[in-house]
Amino acid sequence: GAAAKFVRPRGVAVSPDGTWVAVADSWLIRKVTVASGAVTTLSGTHRGSNDGPASEARFNTPHGLAFHPSGSHIYVADSGNHVIRRVDAATGEASTVAGVSGTEGLRDGAGAAALFKDPRGVSVSPDGGWLAVADTGNNAVRRIVISSGEVSLVAGGKPFSDYVDDAGTMARFSAPEDVSVSPGGGLVLVADSANHRVRLLEWRTGVVSTLAGNGTTAPTDGPQGNTSGFSTPLGVAFGPGGGWAAVSDSGNHLIRNISASWPPEPTPVSDPYTGYSTVLNLTASSGCPPRVLGGGGGGG
Repeated sequence: GAAAKFVRPRGVAVSPDGTWVAVADSWLIRKVTVASGAVTTLSGTHRGSNDGPASEARFNTPHGLAFHPSGSHIYVADSGNHVIRRVDAATGEASTVAGVSGTEGLRDGAGAAALFKDPRGVSVSPDGGWLAVADTGNNAVRRIVISSGEVSLVAGGKPFSDYVDDAGTMARFSAPEDVSVSPGGGLVLVADSANHRVRLLEWRTGVVSTLAGNGTTAPTDGPQGNTSGFSTPLGVAFGPGGGWAAVSDSGNHLIRNISASWPPEPTPVSDPYTGYSTVLNLTASSGCPPRVLGGGGGGG
């Protein structure tokens, strides 16, 4: 409760059973029990990059968090170490899923063969088979197959920032900060922070389109995505039914709601390329950030 102190909480995720919240706080992963408000340290002690038991694990400015749907693990975008980590939700033991601590770059491959640059957002597929990663420093969205640790580039991936709606590596982002996988696993929302937009990525095809935002930073609402304005959106999360999304419009100090209409998603499967095309009808509206609270598969 009020006796607990945090240093710089950056990311949060709610456990699948709703009983506790994981918080990325400075160099630590902390646990907040919902019923009592009790705060404990789950993993980490000081700044560093060590894997191992909770008391030996080290993190460097972790940002996004996401629970595996089973609740067994928490995935961590350990941005200062340029890696994606996994923390055992029961014991706090930490391990590196992909990337090399202290080495930045853009390279696909399995586990330590892959490289990231300042990854800040992570989201788990509904079936727990893969991760979507906002590889912020590479202006890219990456995929990690959990069973193998295989990393691949889905969209973006140029060293320079830009704004282009297109497919795969022809698409352009500018500091994508967060991602959220849809309840059906076919779509991924991207908080494209420096472009002041929320983008939509069709997972199977890699096609990127603009869901909301017109590049202006005034907090304007509107019935269509291109009539709304955002300022440095840092977090995004699908609602439980997938028909709406919450956005942390950080530059405007608002939590915004995007209502969208699209066809029903296919039944979630293990294939990380599952997806479909859709036409969207949108409404953006304001509520009242830094990152949006994510659940088991949502961004954090």
